[in-house]
Amino acid sequence: MDALPAGSRLVLSHLTDDLNPENIRAVQRTYTEGGFTFVLRSRADVERFFTDNGLALAEPGVVPVHHWRSEPAPVPEQPDAAYLAPLDEIEKVRYHDINDVTDADINVYGGVAAKD
Repeated sequence: MDALPAGSRLVLSHLTDDLNPENIRAVQRTYTEGGFTFVLRSRADVERFFTDNGLALAEPGVVPVHHWRSEPAPVPEQPDAAYLAPLDEIEKVRYHDINDVTDADINVYGGVAAKD
């Protein structure tokens, strides 16, 4: 953050097992079996990326990503069923309508902060 000028913003999203641990651990197993690893962090741990760097968190702070803004998001174009059929569930996520997401679907915190 030292290299960034005052007024710069940090936008961050991070996986967590705070919200729906069973679901995200299944995803974690899928990725691990594919040779990938990632770290699940608590809300407090994600918030520290901002606060430990002297950044001012924007409202509403670090929250499940679908709660960050209340305006409806644009709906992605839907490819035809033949295109979607061979994709696994993780690959299909990009075509879901974020406006239909519920708390039970989310395992990601997000936040935005400014450098003073």
